[in-house]
Amino acid sequence: MSKAARHSRRTHFPAPRVKRAMGEWIIDLIARGGYWGIALLMAVENIFPPIPSELIMGVGGLAVARGTMEFWPLLAAGTIGSTLGN
Repeated sequence: MSKAARHSRRTHFPAPRVKRAMGEWIIDLIARGGYWGIALLMAVENIFPPIPSELIMGVGGLAVARGTMEFWPLLAAGTIGSTLGN
């Protein structure tokens, strides 16, 4: 593949950078906002579908496993945020 073709291909498919930036933003918002961050992200996820709820609740699950969040409040925040977003 020529150098020009590789450059053209890279500039037209920025998806990995966008996904990484979105993942970092989600993780940062959860770290700073806690349960409120989870609820906000779940509400926004229903309005703006490219935000994956699997990532939001997955990061919340990791926080539960690490002991920085509790399961039931996490479940409540996710449910409330998802309901408000609908």
